[in-house]
Amino acid sequence: MLDQWLKRFAELEVEVELDRTWKRGGRSLYVRDPAGNSVELVEGEIWPA
Repeated sequence: MLDQWLKRFAELEVEVELDRTWKRGGRSLYVRDPAGNSVELVEGEIWPA
């Protein structure tokens, strides 16, 4: 799913600040919204239960 977001962000020329794979196997993408806030998109598990 995040790969689809990467493709769409590229089409829209939205900068992806970080593409991170976590130790638990999850993955996060970080972008900025128009107001400058950091937005994290997450796939999989990144936090302990």
